[in-house]
Amino acid sequence: MMKTVTFIFLIIAKLSIFAQNKNDRILLSTNNQGKGQKIQISFTKGKQFNHPLLAIWLTTTDGKYIQTLYVSQSIAKGIYEHGKSEQGKWFPGEHRRPAA
Repeated sequence: MMKTVTFIFLIIAKLSIFAQNKNDRILLSTNNQGKGQKIQISFTKGKQFNHPLLAIWLTTTDGKYIQTLYVSQSIAKGIYEHGKSEQGKWFPGEHRRPAA
């Protein structure tokens, strides 16, 4: 399998769109030069899809890691929209999530 993979994403679900109309779309693109393979990933909101955080990566057929394609901003930076609670309200803040 190729060691270097270039990619373009179409993600129809991102943390911020779940507060908007379910038909809204956000296009997230990388590889602006348009070289390499194209990957398109679509997500559909469902009853159990509440504030999802995503990480997408490539592996070889035998499970060896190749590269990360996408990581939700909250996971990457450790700052969550609902990171801390003060006086009964949630605020953005740093939160340690070892499992993530």
